[in-house]
Parts: sequence; structure tokens; C-alpha cells
Amino acid sequence: MFGGKFPNLTAAQIVAVVGALIGAIVAFGVDLSADQQQSILTLVTVLSSALVVSDAGLRAARNAREAKIEAAKQSGVTSVS
Repeated sequence: MFGGKFPNLTAAQIVAVVGALIGAIVAFGVDLSADQQQSILTLVTVLSSALVVSDAGLRAARNAREAKIEAAKQSGVTSVS
């Protein structure tokens, strides 16, 4: 789920899951106003977007490292810093 070149979890998926959880919580009797539900969804939207952006940054750094290693292998260098 968390491997590969592209994120497998998107911000939209995270928000959708939280939206469904809010619906289930309300259905089970927890009293959340519409404003409270919207505030939770807004917070999750911001946090999940940050998560996806952070993931992209980590993947870019890993790809840069792998590119250095591959370039070193092709040029015959034995140590990469």
C-alpha cells in the first residue's frame, strides 16, 4: 500500500473515509452539529493534503538517492555519499 513510485492514498480518499466515519458516528447517536462535522472534515482535508505532500517529498528524496547510486554504478564509483 505504501510502496511504489506514486502515492496509493490520496487526500480525497482520506477525506472520504473520515466523512464516512463521521456519518457512522452520527448514526450511532453521537451528537455532532453540522458545523462540527464540517470543521472535522476541513481539518482532515488540510492534514491529509500535508500527508500526501510530505509523502511526495520523501519519495523524491529516495528517487534522487537511487539515481545517485545508479549513476555511480554505471561510472564505476565504489562509494556514494
